[in-house]
Amino acid sequence: MNKTKAILLTIFFVILGNIITFYFIDKSASSQINISKKMVLNESRAHFKDTIHIKDWNTQFDGVYVQSNTLKPNKYLVNNHIFTQNNKLLIKINHAWMTKQISEISNKQGDYYYKLTSLRPINPDNAPDKFEKVALKKFEKDKINEYYSFSKNLKRFTYVGALKVDANCMACHYQQNYKIGDYIGGVRITIPTSDYKNFYESLQNKVSITKIIIVLLSIFVLLVLIWFINNIYTRQDLIQEMAKKQEELYQRYKLAVDGSNSGLWDWDLVKNKVYFSKEWKEMLGYKADELLNDIKTWENLINPEDKENAVCDIQNNHNKVTKYYENTHRLRHKDGHWVWILDRGKTFFNKEDEPVRMLGFHTDITQQKELEMSLSNSQQTLLKAEKIANLAHWSLNISTMEITVSENTRRLFGLKEDATFGMKELFNTFVYEEDREEVSEKLTNSVKEKSSYAIEYRFKKYNENDIRYIHCNVEHEIISGKIVNTIGTIQDITKEVYLKQELQDKEELMIAQSRHAAMGEMISMIAHQWRQPIAVVAMGANNILADIELDSVNNDSLKENLDDIISQTEYLSQTIDDFKNFFKPNKEKDLVTVKSVFNETFKVMGKMLENNNITILQEYKSQNEIYTYSKELLQVFINIIKNAKEALIEKRQKDRIIKINEFMDNNQIIIQISDNAGGIDEDILNKIFDPYFTTKDELGTGLGLYMSKVIIEKHLNGQIQASNKDDGACFEIRFSAKDI
Repeated sequence: MNKTKAILLTIFFVILGNIITFYFIDKSASSQINISKKMVLNESRAHFKDTIHIKDWNTQFDGVYVQSNTLKPNKYLVNNHIFTQNNKLLIKINHAWMTKQISEISNKQGDYYYKLTSLRPINPDNAPDKFEKVALKKFEKDKINEYYSFSKNLKRFTYVGALKVDANCMACHYQQNYKIGDYIGGVRITIPTSDYKNFYESLQNKVSITKIIIVLLSIFVLLVLIWFINNIYTRQDLIQEMAKKQEELYQRYKLAVDGSNSGLWDWDLVKNKVYFSKEWKEMLGYKADELLNDIKTWENLINPEDKENAVCDIQNNHNKVTKYYENTHRLRHKDGHWVWILDRGKTFFNKEDEPVRMLGFHTDITQQKELEMSLSNSQQTLLKAEKIANLAHWSLNISTMEITVSENTRRLFGLKEDATFGMKELFNTFVYEEDREEVSEKLTNSVKEKSSYAIEYRFKKYNENDIRYIHCNVEHEIISGKIVNTIGTIQDITKEVYLKQELQDKEELMIAQSRHAAMGEMISMIAHQWRQPIAVVAMGANNILADIELDSVNNDSLKENLDDIISQTEYLSQTIDDFKNFFKPNKEKDLVTVKSVFNETFKVMGKMLENNNITILQEYKSQNEIYTYSKELLQVFINIIKNAKEALIEKRQKDRIIKINEFMDNNQIIIQISDNAGGIDEDILNKIFDPYFTTKDELGTGLGLYMSKVIIEKHLNGQIQASNKDDGACFEIRFSAKDI
């Protein structure tokens, strides 16, 4: 059960206890009130019985004689009268009237009130009030013998007892048609109940105070219980957390011991008894019961060459020369080979500062030792490999700014073994002056951002003037988020740079050759472009000459012919500029759209395509700009469309179509140039981008598509491929989004 449930359950039981306690308090109070009510009722009943006894006594003697000089005759006085011996007049009084007179005397002398009443009284003075009517009607209807109630202020208790008709009653009430046993009326008794009221109010106050005290005590007890529960669960949580941490520590210890391939040993120096753990023995290839737990076991297994040094280190720890014991030695494995052991421990002392116990771990470090020896043996091999590959390395301690360089680094820079080499020399002596700022900025930003980087820069060997090229890769060793060491590898790439430049020059030459090879085609295109404008110019000139010869020169006609000549001349001039732009390479990249490059393409080729009845269908969806060498991309488009034109002329007589489609796909710009010329033979599809491959016999150079591939993939960082699609060939060019 969790803490919340325990607290809620405690609150429930406290509330339940209060409810039960309140129930018994109310029940006890109700019982006391009922007893008090019963006492009041019994007292009323007693008064009722006394009144009935007086009535019965009076009735028994059919009235009584009384002496009175004040009584006046009335219908309630019996006419019978006698004189006493003393000659005093005695008058006989009706028993009912006498009972009424006794009650009235009592009413005048005390707090009690008595009254004889009836629904059909003979004496009007006996007529019932509201309360008495209710009682009398209940007697007749419900056949009950008594009816009573407290007043609202509890100061009076009114009791009405039933009177039934008997034989004596018939003497007076014979005219009212009563029968023996009928309810004839009742006797009302009203007694004072101030004591009952005080008792009732006092009891109610006690009940209320008791309940308040119980509630307050319950709240106090509840708070104490909640504190107690909270304290218990806090302690329980603490115990569980401690147990969990203890378990975690144990698991970590177990994992650390298991993962570190370590074995425990415990040496009682007083009794000279030693304990070797199961892992300690398994480390040497033995089972737990195959080696004795004795110091002689270790002495017999240790390599004799290592024993003296190990014993010396143990004694130094016993003598407090060292705080901890640590020694590396070899122990013989069960199969005979030597196991390298890292032995660590600590000596414990008694109050007299005498060594009494030593505890420690054996760790198998055979692999590390073999690796160290292998690493030592491979150092020379590494240096030789660096020398062959023109590689070298250096490291920089960030805290001391001390730089360490390999032998090959010194050789690379032309330094002697004892020559000073620091960061100052690196920048001021060995980095080419024009590259120093870039190299310094690159290193500074790398340290700031804690990131690796690669850079190429120029350098000169010590006391040499030839400029050489170097490629440097730099990595940082980071501990706790802080760079503690910077390591770099450097490689002399002078030959590669020159070869790359030579290859680039060759490619540029081949691109130029490709342009020149297409010059004949371009001249043909120019001829197509110029044919109609030249005809218009010639016609306009002839018209002017004819008008001059006929002496019919008209200014409006002359102006119209001259306007046509000027317009066509401007068109010819623009055509020259368009073709001139094609042959002029751009040295720097510019920001263009695919559509704008195709517009330049069709300025050069549009008339030729139109003259060969070739329809161009274009769709540009992305409108993204490309940062590229637009003139080289223009050359690629011209090469592909020119090939498509030739294929269409050769294979189709009509409905010749070239489609241009440009769109985005997965952050790449896709350009598709397709035709409906029947496609490329599958046998040669994978050869069309090879250099000097052509299907045009002596008319082709085989450089167009090859140079297109070189331009797209090497110069423009894109991809190009060809395939057969629908009813023709399709060339697809892709540019990565990072080049957009």
